[in-house]
Amino acid sequence: MSAVSQGIQIYLSSMKQLEFSCAYSLATQTLVTNVDVAGVDVVVSRAARGNLIFTMNGSPNITIGDRQIISIVPATPGAVYFKPTSCRVQLADFSKTFELIYSNNNGGTCLDQLTDFSLDTTAWSTDIQQNLR
Repeated sequence: MSAVSQGIQIYLSSMKQLEFSCAYSLATQTLVTNVDVAGVDVVVSRAARGNLIFTMNGSPNITIGDRQIISIVPATPGAVYFKPTSCRVQLADFSKTFELIYSNNNGGTCLDQLTDFSLDTTAWSTDIQQNLR
């Protein structure tokens, strides 16, 4: 800093010139913060109704006197145990019916003896395909 007095320039202090430079690290940084998390348990109850689907397979054409094998096949094997409680043969117009499996008066299951109707699988109640003849 200087000033002129009486025509003479007088320096009152030495000149100081400062330069600043900054450098920034580009290294990976790990940032940590504490966060409190709060929540509420949500319970959702759902119920639905549906149908258990079974198909019955047998020969479309059969000669009188030949054995007919009938299979009851669940669409979802292993889902539930099932047991046939009735099986009947009917004319196409439903005018006549013959019971092959039927319930007796005590709630038991009976098989027709005349036709020698029987169960081919090992147990009445199963969760897989069941064969009858």
